[in-house]
Amino acid sequence: MPVCIGMAAQPRRFENLQKSLPILAEQCDKLWLIVNPDSTKKIEEPTPILPSCLDKIQNTEVIINSENLGDKEKFLGMQYQSSGYYLTVDDDILYPKDYVERMIEYMLQKENWCITCVHGSTFDPFGNLDRFIGQRKMYHFEWGYDRLDRVMIPGTGTACYEVTKFKMLPEEMPVTNMGDIWIACKAARLGVPIYTVPRPAGWLKGLPSFGQNIAENRPSKEMVEAVKRNKEHLQKMFRRLDCE
Repeated sequence: MPVCIGMAAQPRRFENLQKSLPILAEQCDKLWLIVNPDSTKKIEEPTPILPSCLDKIQNTEVIINSENLGDKEKFLGMQYQSSGYYLTVDDDILYPKDYVERMIEYMLQKENWCITCVHGSTFDPFGNLDRFIGQRKMYHFEWGYDRLDRVMIPGTGTACYEVTKFKMLPEEMPVTNMGDIWIACKAARLGVPIYTVPRPAGWLKGLPSFGQNIAENRPSKEMVEAVKRNKEHLQKMFRRLDCE
């Protein structure tokens, strides 16, 4: 089955890509690299000089945006894939050489009816949703865990999907930089469970953000509104999670 990877990157983090892209490219059939400008303002920026490692990578499709469209761009390549696996990754994480193999291994354990992730979180959808962001239980991608655990929200920089079971397109995310929430809500509507995978500590490693990252610039109000709109579906998923 084909395996594709999608990454939304910014020029200020191209130094990171010299480390991460060669490792990821070896593990997939196609790597989509969508370059957003550093600025979130609609100003003209010079065309970025791409990382030199791309000269030696033959399976990468590079798209350079004139406008910063945020994290949803990592899903751009999914619309062109009719079968197999699609993994979404970030430009400030270093992935191991067995990353894709391990993520698919756990997908197969659930017969592909799931989303697997390394970074994730859960919360009580029966509680005060206005405060759910600060009340989440986190499963950080650098921490170790010894079992497959259900979560409510995947970190889309560490997530894997089987495209005949779950597909997400950028146009389904009307507000940028809240891809994790859009995935969580759609998965809840479809009844697709999300699992954080077992791994040793440090299996994934953080790289420099070179400025503000998404977690520091998240649209909190819109995230709460999206969760409230999907409250009943999230509550059903929470009951199933509680039974495992």
